[in-house]
Amino acid sequence: MTQLSPYFVRSSLERLNPHLAAGYRRLLHELVGCLDDEGQARVADVHRALFPAAKAVGSANAQLNRLQSEVNAAAETQRIPLAIRITADKKLGAQGRWLWFEGSIEAPAPAHTGELNAVPPGRLLSDQRGMPLAPPVVVLLTFNAHETAAILKHFSPGASPRSETREGITYNLLGEHGGMRVVHRVSKQGEGEAQNAANDAVRAWQPRAIIAVGIAFGVNPLKQKIGDVLISENIRAYELGRVNADGGFTLRSDKPPASVALYQRFLHLDQCRRATESACLSWPELRFGTLLSGNKLVDNVDYRQGLQKHEAEAIGGEMEAIGIHFAAFRHRVDWLIVKGICDWADGSKHTPSKDRDQALAADHAALVVKAALDLGPLYDGMPPAGGRTDRRPPRLPGSGLMGLDDLERIPEGRRFADALGAPASLRKEREEELATDSARGVEVLPYLRAWVEQPDAPPLFALLGEYGMGKTITCQQLVRQLEASRRDDPTRPIPLYFDLRHVTGLDKRVPDLRETLEECMRRGWRDDGGQPDFSLKSLHDWIAHGAVLVIDGLDEVLVKLRAADGQVFTNNLLKLLADAQARRPGGPPLKLLISCRTQYFRSLREQQNHFTGQERGEYGAERYRALVLLPLTEEQVLRYLASALPEMDLARLLDTVRSVHNLEELTQRPYTLRLVGEFLPDIERERAAGRPVHGVTLYRRLAQRWLERDAGKHHIQPEHKMQLAAHLAAHL
Repeated sequence: MTQLSPYFVRSSLERLNPHLAAGYRRLLHELVGCLDDEGQARVADVHRALFPAAKAVGSANAQLNRLQSEVNAAAETQRIPLAIRITADKKLGAQGRWLWFEGSIEAPAPAHTGELNAVPPGRLLSDQRGMPLAPPVVVLLTFNAHETAAILKHFSPGASPRSETREGITYNLLGEHGGMRVVHRVSKQGEGEAQNAANDAVRAWQPRAIIAVGIAFGVNPLKQKIGDVLISENIRAYELGRVNADGGFTLRSDKPPASVALYQRFLHLDQCRRATESACLSWPELRFGTLLSGNKLVDNVDYRQGLQKHEAEAIGGEMEAIGIHFAAFRHRVDWLIVKGICDWADGSKHTPSKDRDQALAADHAALVVKAALDLGPLYDGMPPAGGRTDRRPPRLPGSGLMGLDDLERIPEGRRFADALGAPASLRKEREEELATDSARGVEVLPYLRAWVEQPDAPPLFALLGEYGMGKTITCQQLVRQLEASRRDDPTRPIPLYFDLRHVTGLDKRVPDLRETLEECMRRGWRDDGGQPDFSLKSLHDWIAHGAVLVIDGLDEVLVKLRAADGQVFTNNLLKLLADAQARRPGGPPLKLLISCRTQYFRSLREQQNHFTGQERGEYGAERYRALVLLPLTEEQVLRYLASALPEMDLARLLDTVRSVHNLEELTQRPYTLRLVGEFLPDIERERAAGRPVHGVTLYRRLAQRWLERDAGKHHIQPEHKMQLAAHLAAHL
């Protein structure tokens, strides 16, 4: 049993009163009037209100106990889960004891899952995977602080929601409810402001529905209660009319109906909730009908009654519905008005209970909207017939189709999820920050994810590192992790991976942005037969929904271009940010990560100049975060070797590594560590057979594999590089 609010006490007593004598009904009416906002009353106050003629506390207690027994017995007989409770300790006296009402809210019956029950235990798959589609958007509009507080209470309990600014307007992102993405906008009051807010929301989010949630005035205090919720079957604007010759006034507006789909959902929900015995304890009264709407704040009973004469079917009135209808009708978007009764438009708006009544009305409206959306999807995610065709982005391939081959070839146990990097700056006056200082190392992947998730973080990220330090694997791991986060929350940005190794023909021209990205998609992404659209237009559509572009291997292109052409190429990539802003001002932020080898540049200053466009463009050092990948630690190297060579003695492996000149340093790079792991068994076999093991043998193998890995980048033939290195070593 839970303590009931005054509203639900009244709802419960409406069911019980027909089964009680008139005297008890009168006492209960007085008793409910004694309850505070929390639904409790001090016993001393109850004595004074209900039993003023009682000459002693004992006499008042006896009469109150009889009332309690009669009400509780009648409720039990009628199977109404309601009871009066009083503090048991009589030593506290009437001033220290409290009275309240309790009710047992019935839990819904468990869903029947016949097909699931038929699956034997052991054969049920719990890790099946799917590709999330962009859910349809529902926009909620509120117009005062009580309404906003109620929405946040029911849709984002216990935490502040994420917010996003589009086209200069800030929205709350309330997550998915019933398979629909719910977005909230705060608007000023009035018809015009509501129409503007709805138009803004349609442009920014292309929603399937707009629901106004808040407070309204009632028209019949004898049949309605403060806190009842009004649902617009249709609306009637009362501003437009004709002033007749006799001074009378005739409304000239029609009565546009609300969305059939939304209206039927709320009607269905209400009737199903009312079918339960405990409905009166937790579900407000919903009243369906015509809502009056206009710009006037009505607080005069004569004016209200005049409106009722023009619209006899009116159930209440408010100030925003007609504006929302105009905007929604124009864009072919569903709409509905859901508002709780907070007053009677009779001159009593500024009573002491004003804030309490508005909070109750708004809370009930938000509760009802949340329950209606939670029933499940109202829409299939496709735009309505005749509506806009850009509501969903083109089909998005998962990261498994984006060519993450390098990552997939590495067993899970041999990936470095805890790789370290040194945060750096691209400011020329802080060149020393690009030094690889392991004392300042941070874990790379958490650092990158934090950059993605921080809305005020710079839009660009330079991931830097020497040859073989794991830049590509880090990029691909980040894409996988961002995709996993987006499966849990589809409002998170879309990760998109582009491998610049797939760009060809660089000896003939500098490819533009379209050529670069479309070639990366066509050559690097996989075609699963689902008719993928590998076009720049598709990419811009994905970006419009919020994206992180990971562009891997800038040096793969720069090494084949002249310095000036390389700068043009990089500037083209950075142009993505300006294009996204121009296409959707105030839209979801685009973030761009670019990885590049540090040794491609002859100096740190040359590297900084390249990324910032010699500081002539709009992407200066302050628009970047940078991270330099650090060498592996000894613990990471040992963990890798133990996983790669489980049959070999770890201590002996370390002896072998340390016995070969410079081999220990080579193991600090993920790529060369993998090569060392491949060659060590051969070295051990040579050593076990008694044959001498020379460092030069291992170096020759490493150098050969290194040069093979860079096939396509060479300006000097690999065999000539080997000869040149030998002569240089001899000379030194």
